[in-house]
Amino acid sequence: MTTIELTYDNFAEVGSSADTMVIGFSSQHCRPCAVFASLFERVSDRHDDMVFAAVDVTEQSRLADALGVASVPNLMIVRDRIVLYTQPGTLPERVLESLLDKVNAVDMDDLRRRMTARGPSPAQHRAPSGEKIPGAKRRARRPCRGPHRRGG
Repeated sequence: MTTIELTYDNFAEVGSSADTMVIGFSSQHCRPCAVFASLFERVSDRHDDMVFAAVDVTEQSRLADALGVASVPNLMIVRDRIVLYTQPGTLPERVLESLLDKVNAVDMDDLRRRMTARGPSPAQHRAPSGEKIPGAKRRARRPCRGPHRRGG
């Protein structure tokens, strides 16, 4: 399946049309992002049962902020509108394939029961459509300590 471009404006529509959405966040000026993008595209070709979406955080900073993405490359996997995985960095292809298999194996009814029993998280935030994204946690933004630190 071809990777689609995900924007703030089409997020709700794309999200409602897919059981599982695999989102890759990147930037045009990020070398690791380019490597991850080619891997992401190869893996998407083998998974017609999932929607693979790419977000350029430079152009879609509002969407990245709404979803709590602070660094790139970043991978987020949403199933039945619940964020099951979000992590910055790149993954080897075999690890990504294994992760997608594990996402497919999750008993979503059991997960929803456990989430309901636990109660709403104060860390929940809203998707661009205005609906809450259960399981999405807003992370504290820490300054980057690497050589590519902003502002100096």
